[in-house]
Amino acid sequence: MIAEKIAQAKKSKQKKWNSLVAVSCGVVIMVALSLYLLTNFKLSSEQKTAQNKGVQQNKPVLVTQPKVMPNPELSDNELGLQEKTAQNSEADRQDYLAAFHYYQAALKPALTGIDLLRWEQPTSDKLQLSENAALEQFTAGNYTVARDEMNKLTALAKDTVERSQNEADAAIAKLKDAYSILDYNMALLALDKLALHQKGSDQLDSLAIDVENIPKIRDLEQAIHIANIENNPEKELQAIRTLANVDPDWGKYNQRATTLFSQLTTHSFNSAIARGYTAVDKKQVTKARTELNKAKAISASRQEINQLDQAIAEIERSQKFEKSMTDADSAEALDAWDKARLHLSEALNNKPNDGLLTRRLEKANQIIALKNKMTTLLTSPYRLANETVKVRAKIALIKAEAYAGESASLRVLSTELADTIEIVNKEVAVELVSDGITSVSVRGVGTVGIVASKVIQLKPGPYTFEGKRQGYKSKIVTVTVPINKPSFTLKVVADERI
Repeated sequence: MIAEKIAQAKKSKQKKWNSLVAVSCGVVIMVALSLYLLTNFKLSSEQKTAQNKGVQQNKPVLVTQPKVMPNPELSDNELGLQEKTAQNSEADRQDYLAAFHYYQAALKPALTGIDLLRWEQPTSDKLQLSENAALEQFTAGNYTVARDEMNKLTALAKDTVERSQNEADAAIAKLKDAYSILDYNMALLALDKLALHQKGSDQLDSLAIDVENIPKIRDLEQAIHIANIENNPEKELQAIRTLANVDPDWGKYNQRATTLFSQLTTHSFNSAIARGYTAVDKKQVTKARTELNKAKAISASRQEINQLDQAIAEIERSQKFEKSMTDADSAEALDAWDKARLHLSEALNNKPNDGLLTRRLEKANQIIALKNKMTTLLTSPYRLANETVKVRAKIALIKAEAYAGESASLRVLSTELADTIEIVNKEVAVELVSDGITSVSVRGVGTVGIVASKVIQLKPGPYTFEGKRQGYKSKIVTVTVPINKPSFTLKVVADERI
């Protein structure tokens, strides 16, 4: 069992590591390219800013990326060497960025899984110092030194991860040996060492469970031995089965279990059935199922199995119904009608012809539907000025009155909807200002005419005003007359010649 878990865990970890490296490489390339473009853009922006500032101050200032300026006192070879140095500096900078992001994406996550402070604190300190040194050199513009420091950091990190993996593999092998001889102390030491290299991993948790099973296996083997000496087949078989539950692959007890099973099958079956019915009488479903499973393991085809199974199922249905009703009552009391509907539906599954349940479910559906409808209407309040929509809203309000005492949230929505209907249908004084030449109209409402100023009454909502004048382009003004505002001023003048 533990050997298979170890093999599977190692295989899974290797796949995750390969995937991480592949993704990390892609991330490094994309990030490096993005940083390169961003840096060039930033430098270009700084150049333009510096040049503009120089013009304003009437001073010749030029800000560009570092490059070699001709020096009449230098020879051609010296000038070429100077340009090559500048180019190498930029290449070193890009090399640093690539190494930095590879370290962050691929190596640092692996390092976080290692308890470096407990395993090798000097290495932990050295990694931190190296990382800080690389960053300081890069910040200072010493790209060559920064690149070299980052390469050293990457090499140290790779070496640390590889050594950690080697020690983890050794610890796993040691743990496997300890498990095979049931040496609990040896297994604990190996597990503690593995914890240094797989901090918080699923594999570590799985192996820890196996280690904690060692005392159980040891005790069960002793119990099997004692039961055999005492000629107690029932106790011996029980110990063998318990051991199989802990680790099915441990030991060679199958033949012995078969022999013991043959001896005890009739007695064990009858005892399990009897205990099962006792549990049913006490409404102990879990215990009854356990005894039923024990009986099934002995002889699944006997009539007693089906009878006990039906008795247990009836108790389960009764308990589920009672729980559904309790949950439904609680949900209704809390005004949580979605949950109430769910629990009532569950209860009806157990009592499909219950009239009271059917009526309660219908009430829940009505309250939910009314709340949803009112919420939808309030989402677009200006539509309530439309007569058809207003009628639908009022019908919903009338229906909601029947459930006002059942749902506080429905009452709140009803009050809000009623207030909104009143507000939206209350006209607002809109002062229309023009030039006395433009003919103004409101699309879908009517014509205002040629006015300099006029007050018209409109319900809150969106409107489109149009101003026309011979020889001028039509002026289109779209506005929303607001709610809860007594007056509103709008200017419409066609003043753009054709």
